Amino acid sequence: MPDSGGLPQGIDPGKASVARMYDAMLGGEHNFAIDREALAAFTAIDPRCAPWPAPTATSSAGPCAS
Repeated sequence: MPDSGGLPQGIDPGKASVARMYDAMLGGEHNFAIDREALAAFTAIDPRCAPWPAPTATSSAGPCAS
């Protein structure tokens, strides 16, 4: 996702979004640097929240799984 211009109204690339952080956690491409930085801050607090591959039909494990 580009970090400038062409964004829908209301999208602020300078403010982290939980939805985009989750996208980054799953290895997606629809996030900004600020979202990845916020995810890194959460990961520093709780390493279990490190980026995970997307769950498959045979796996229900997800981010922050115990």
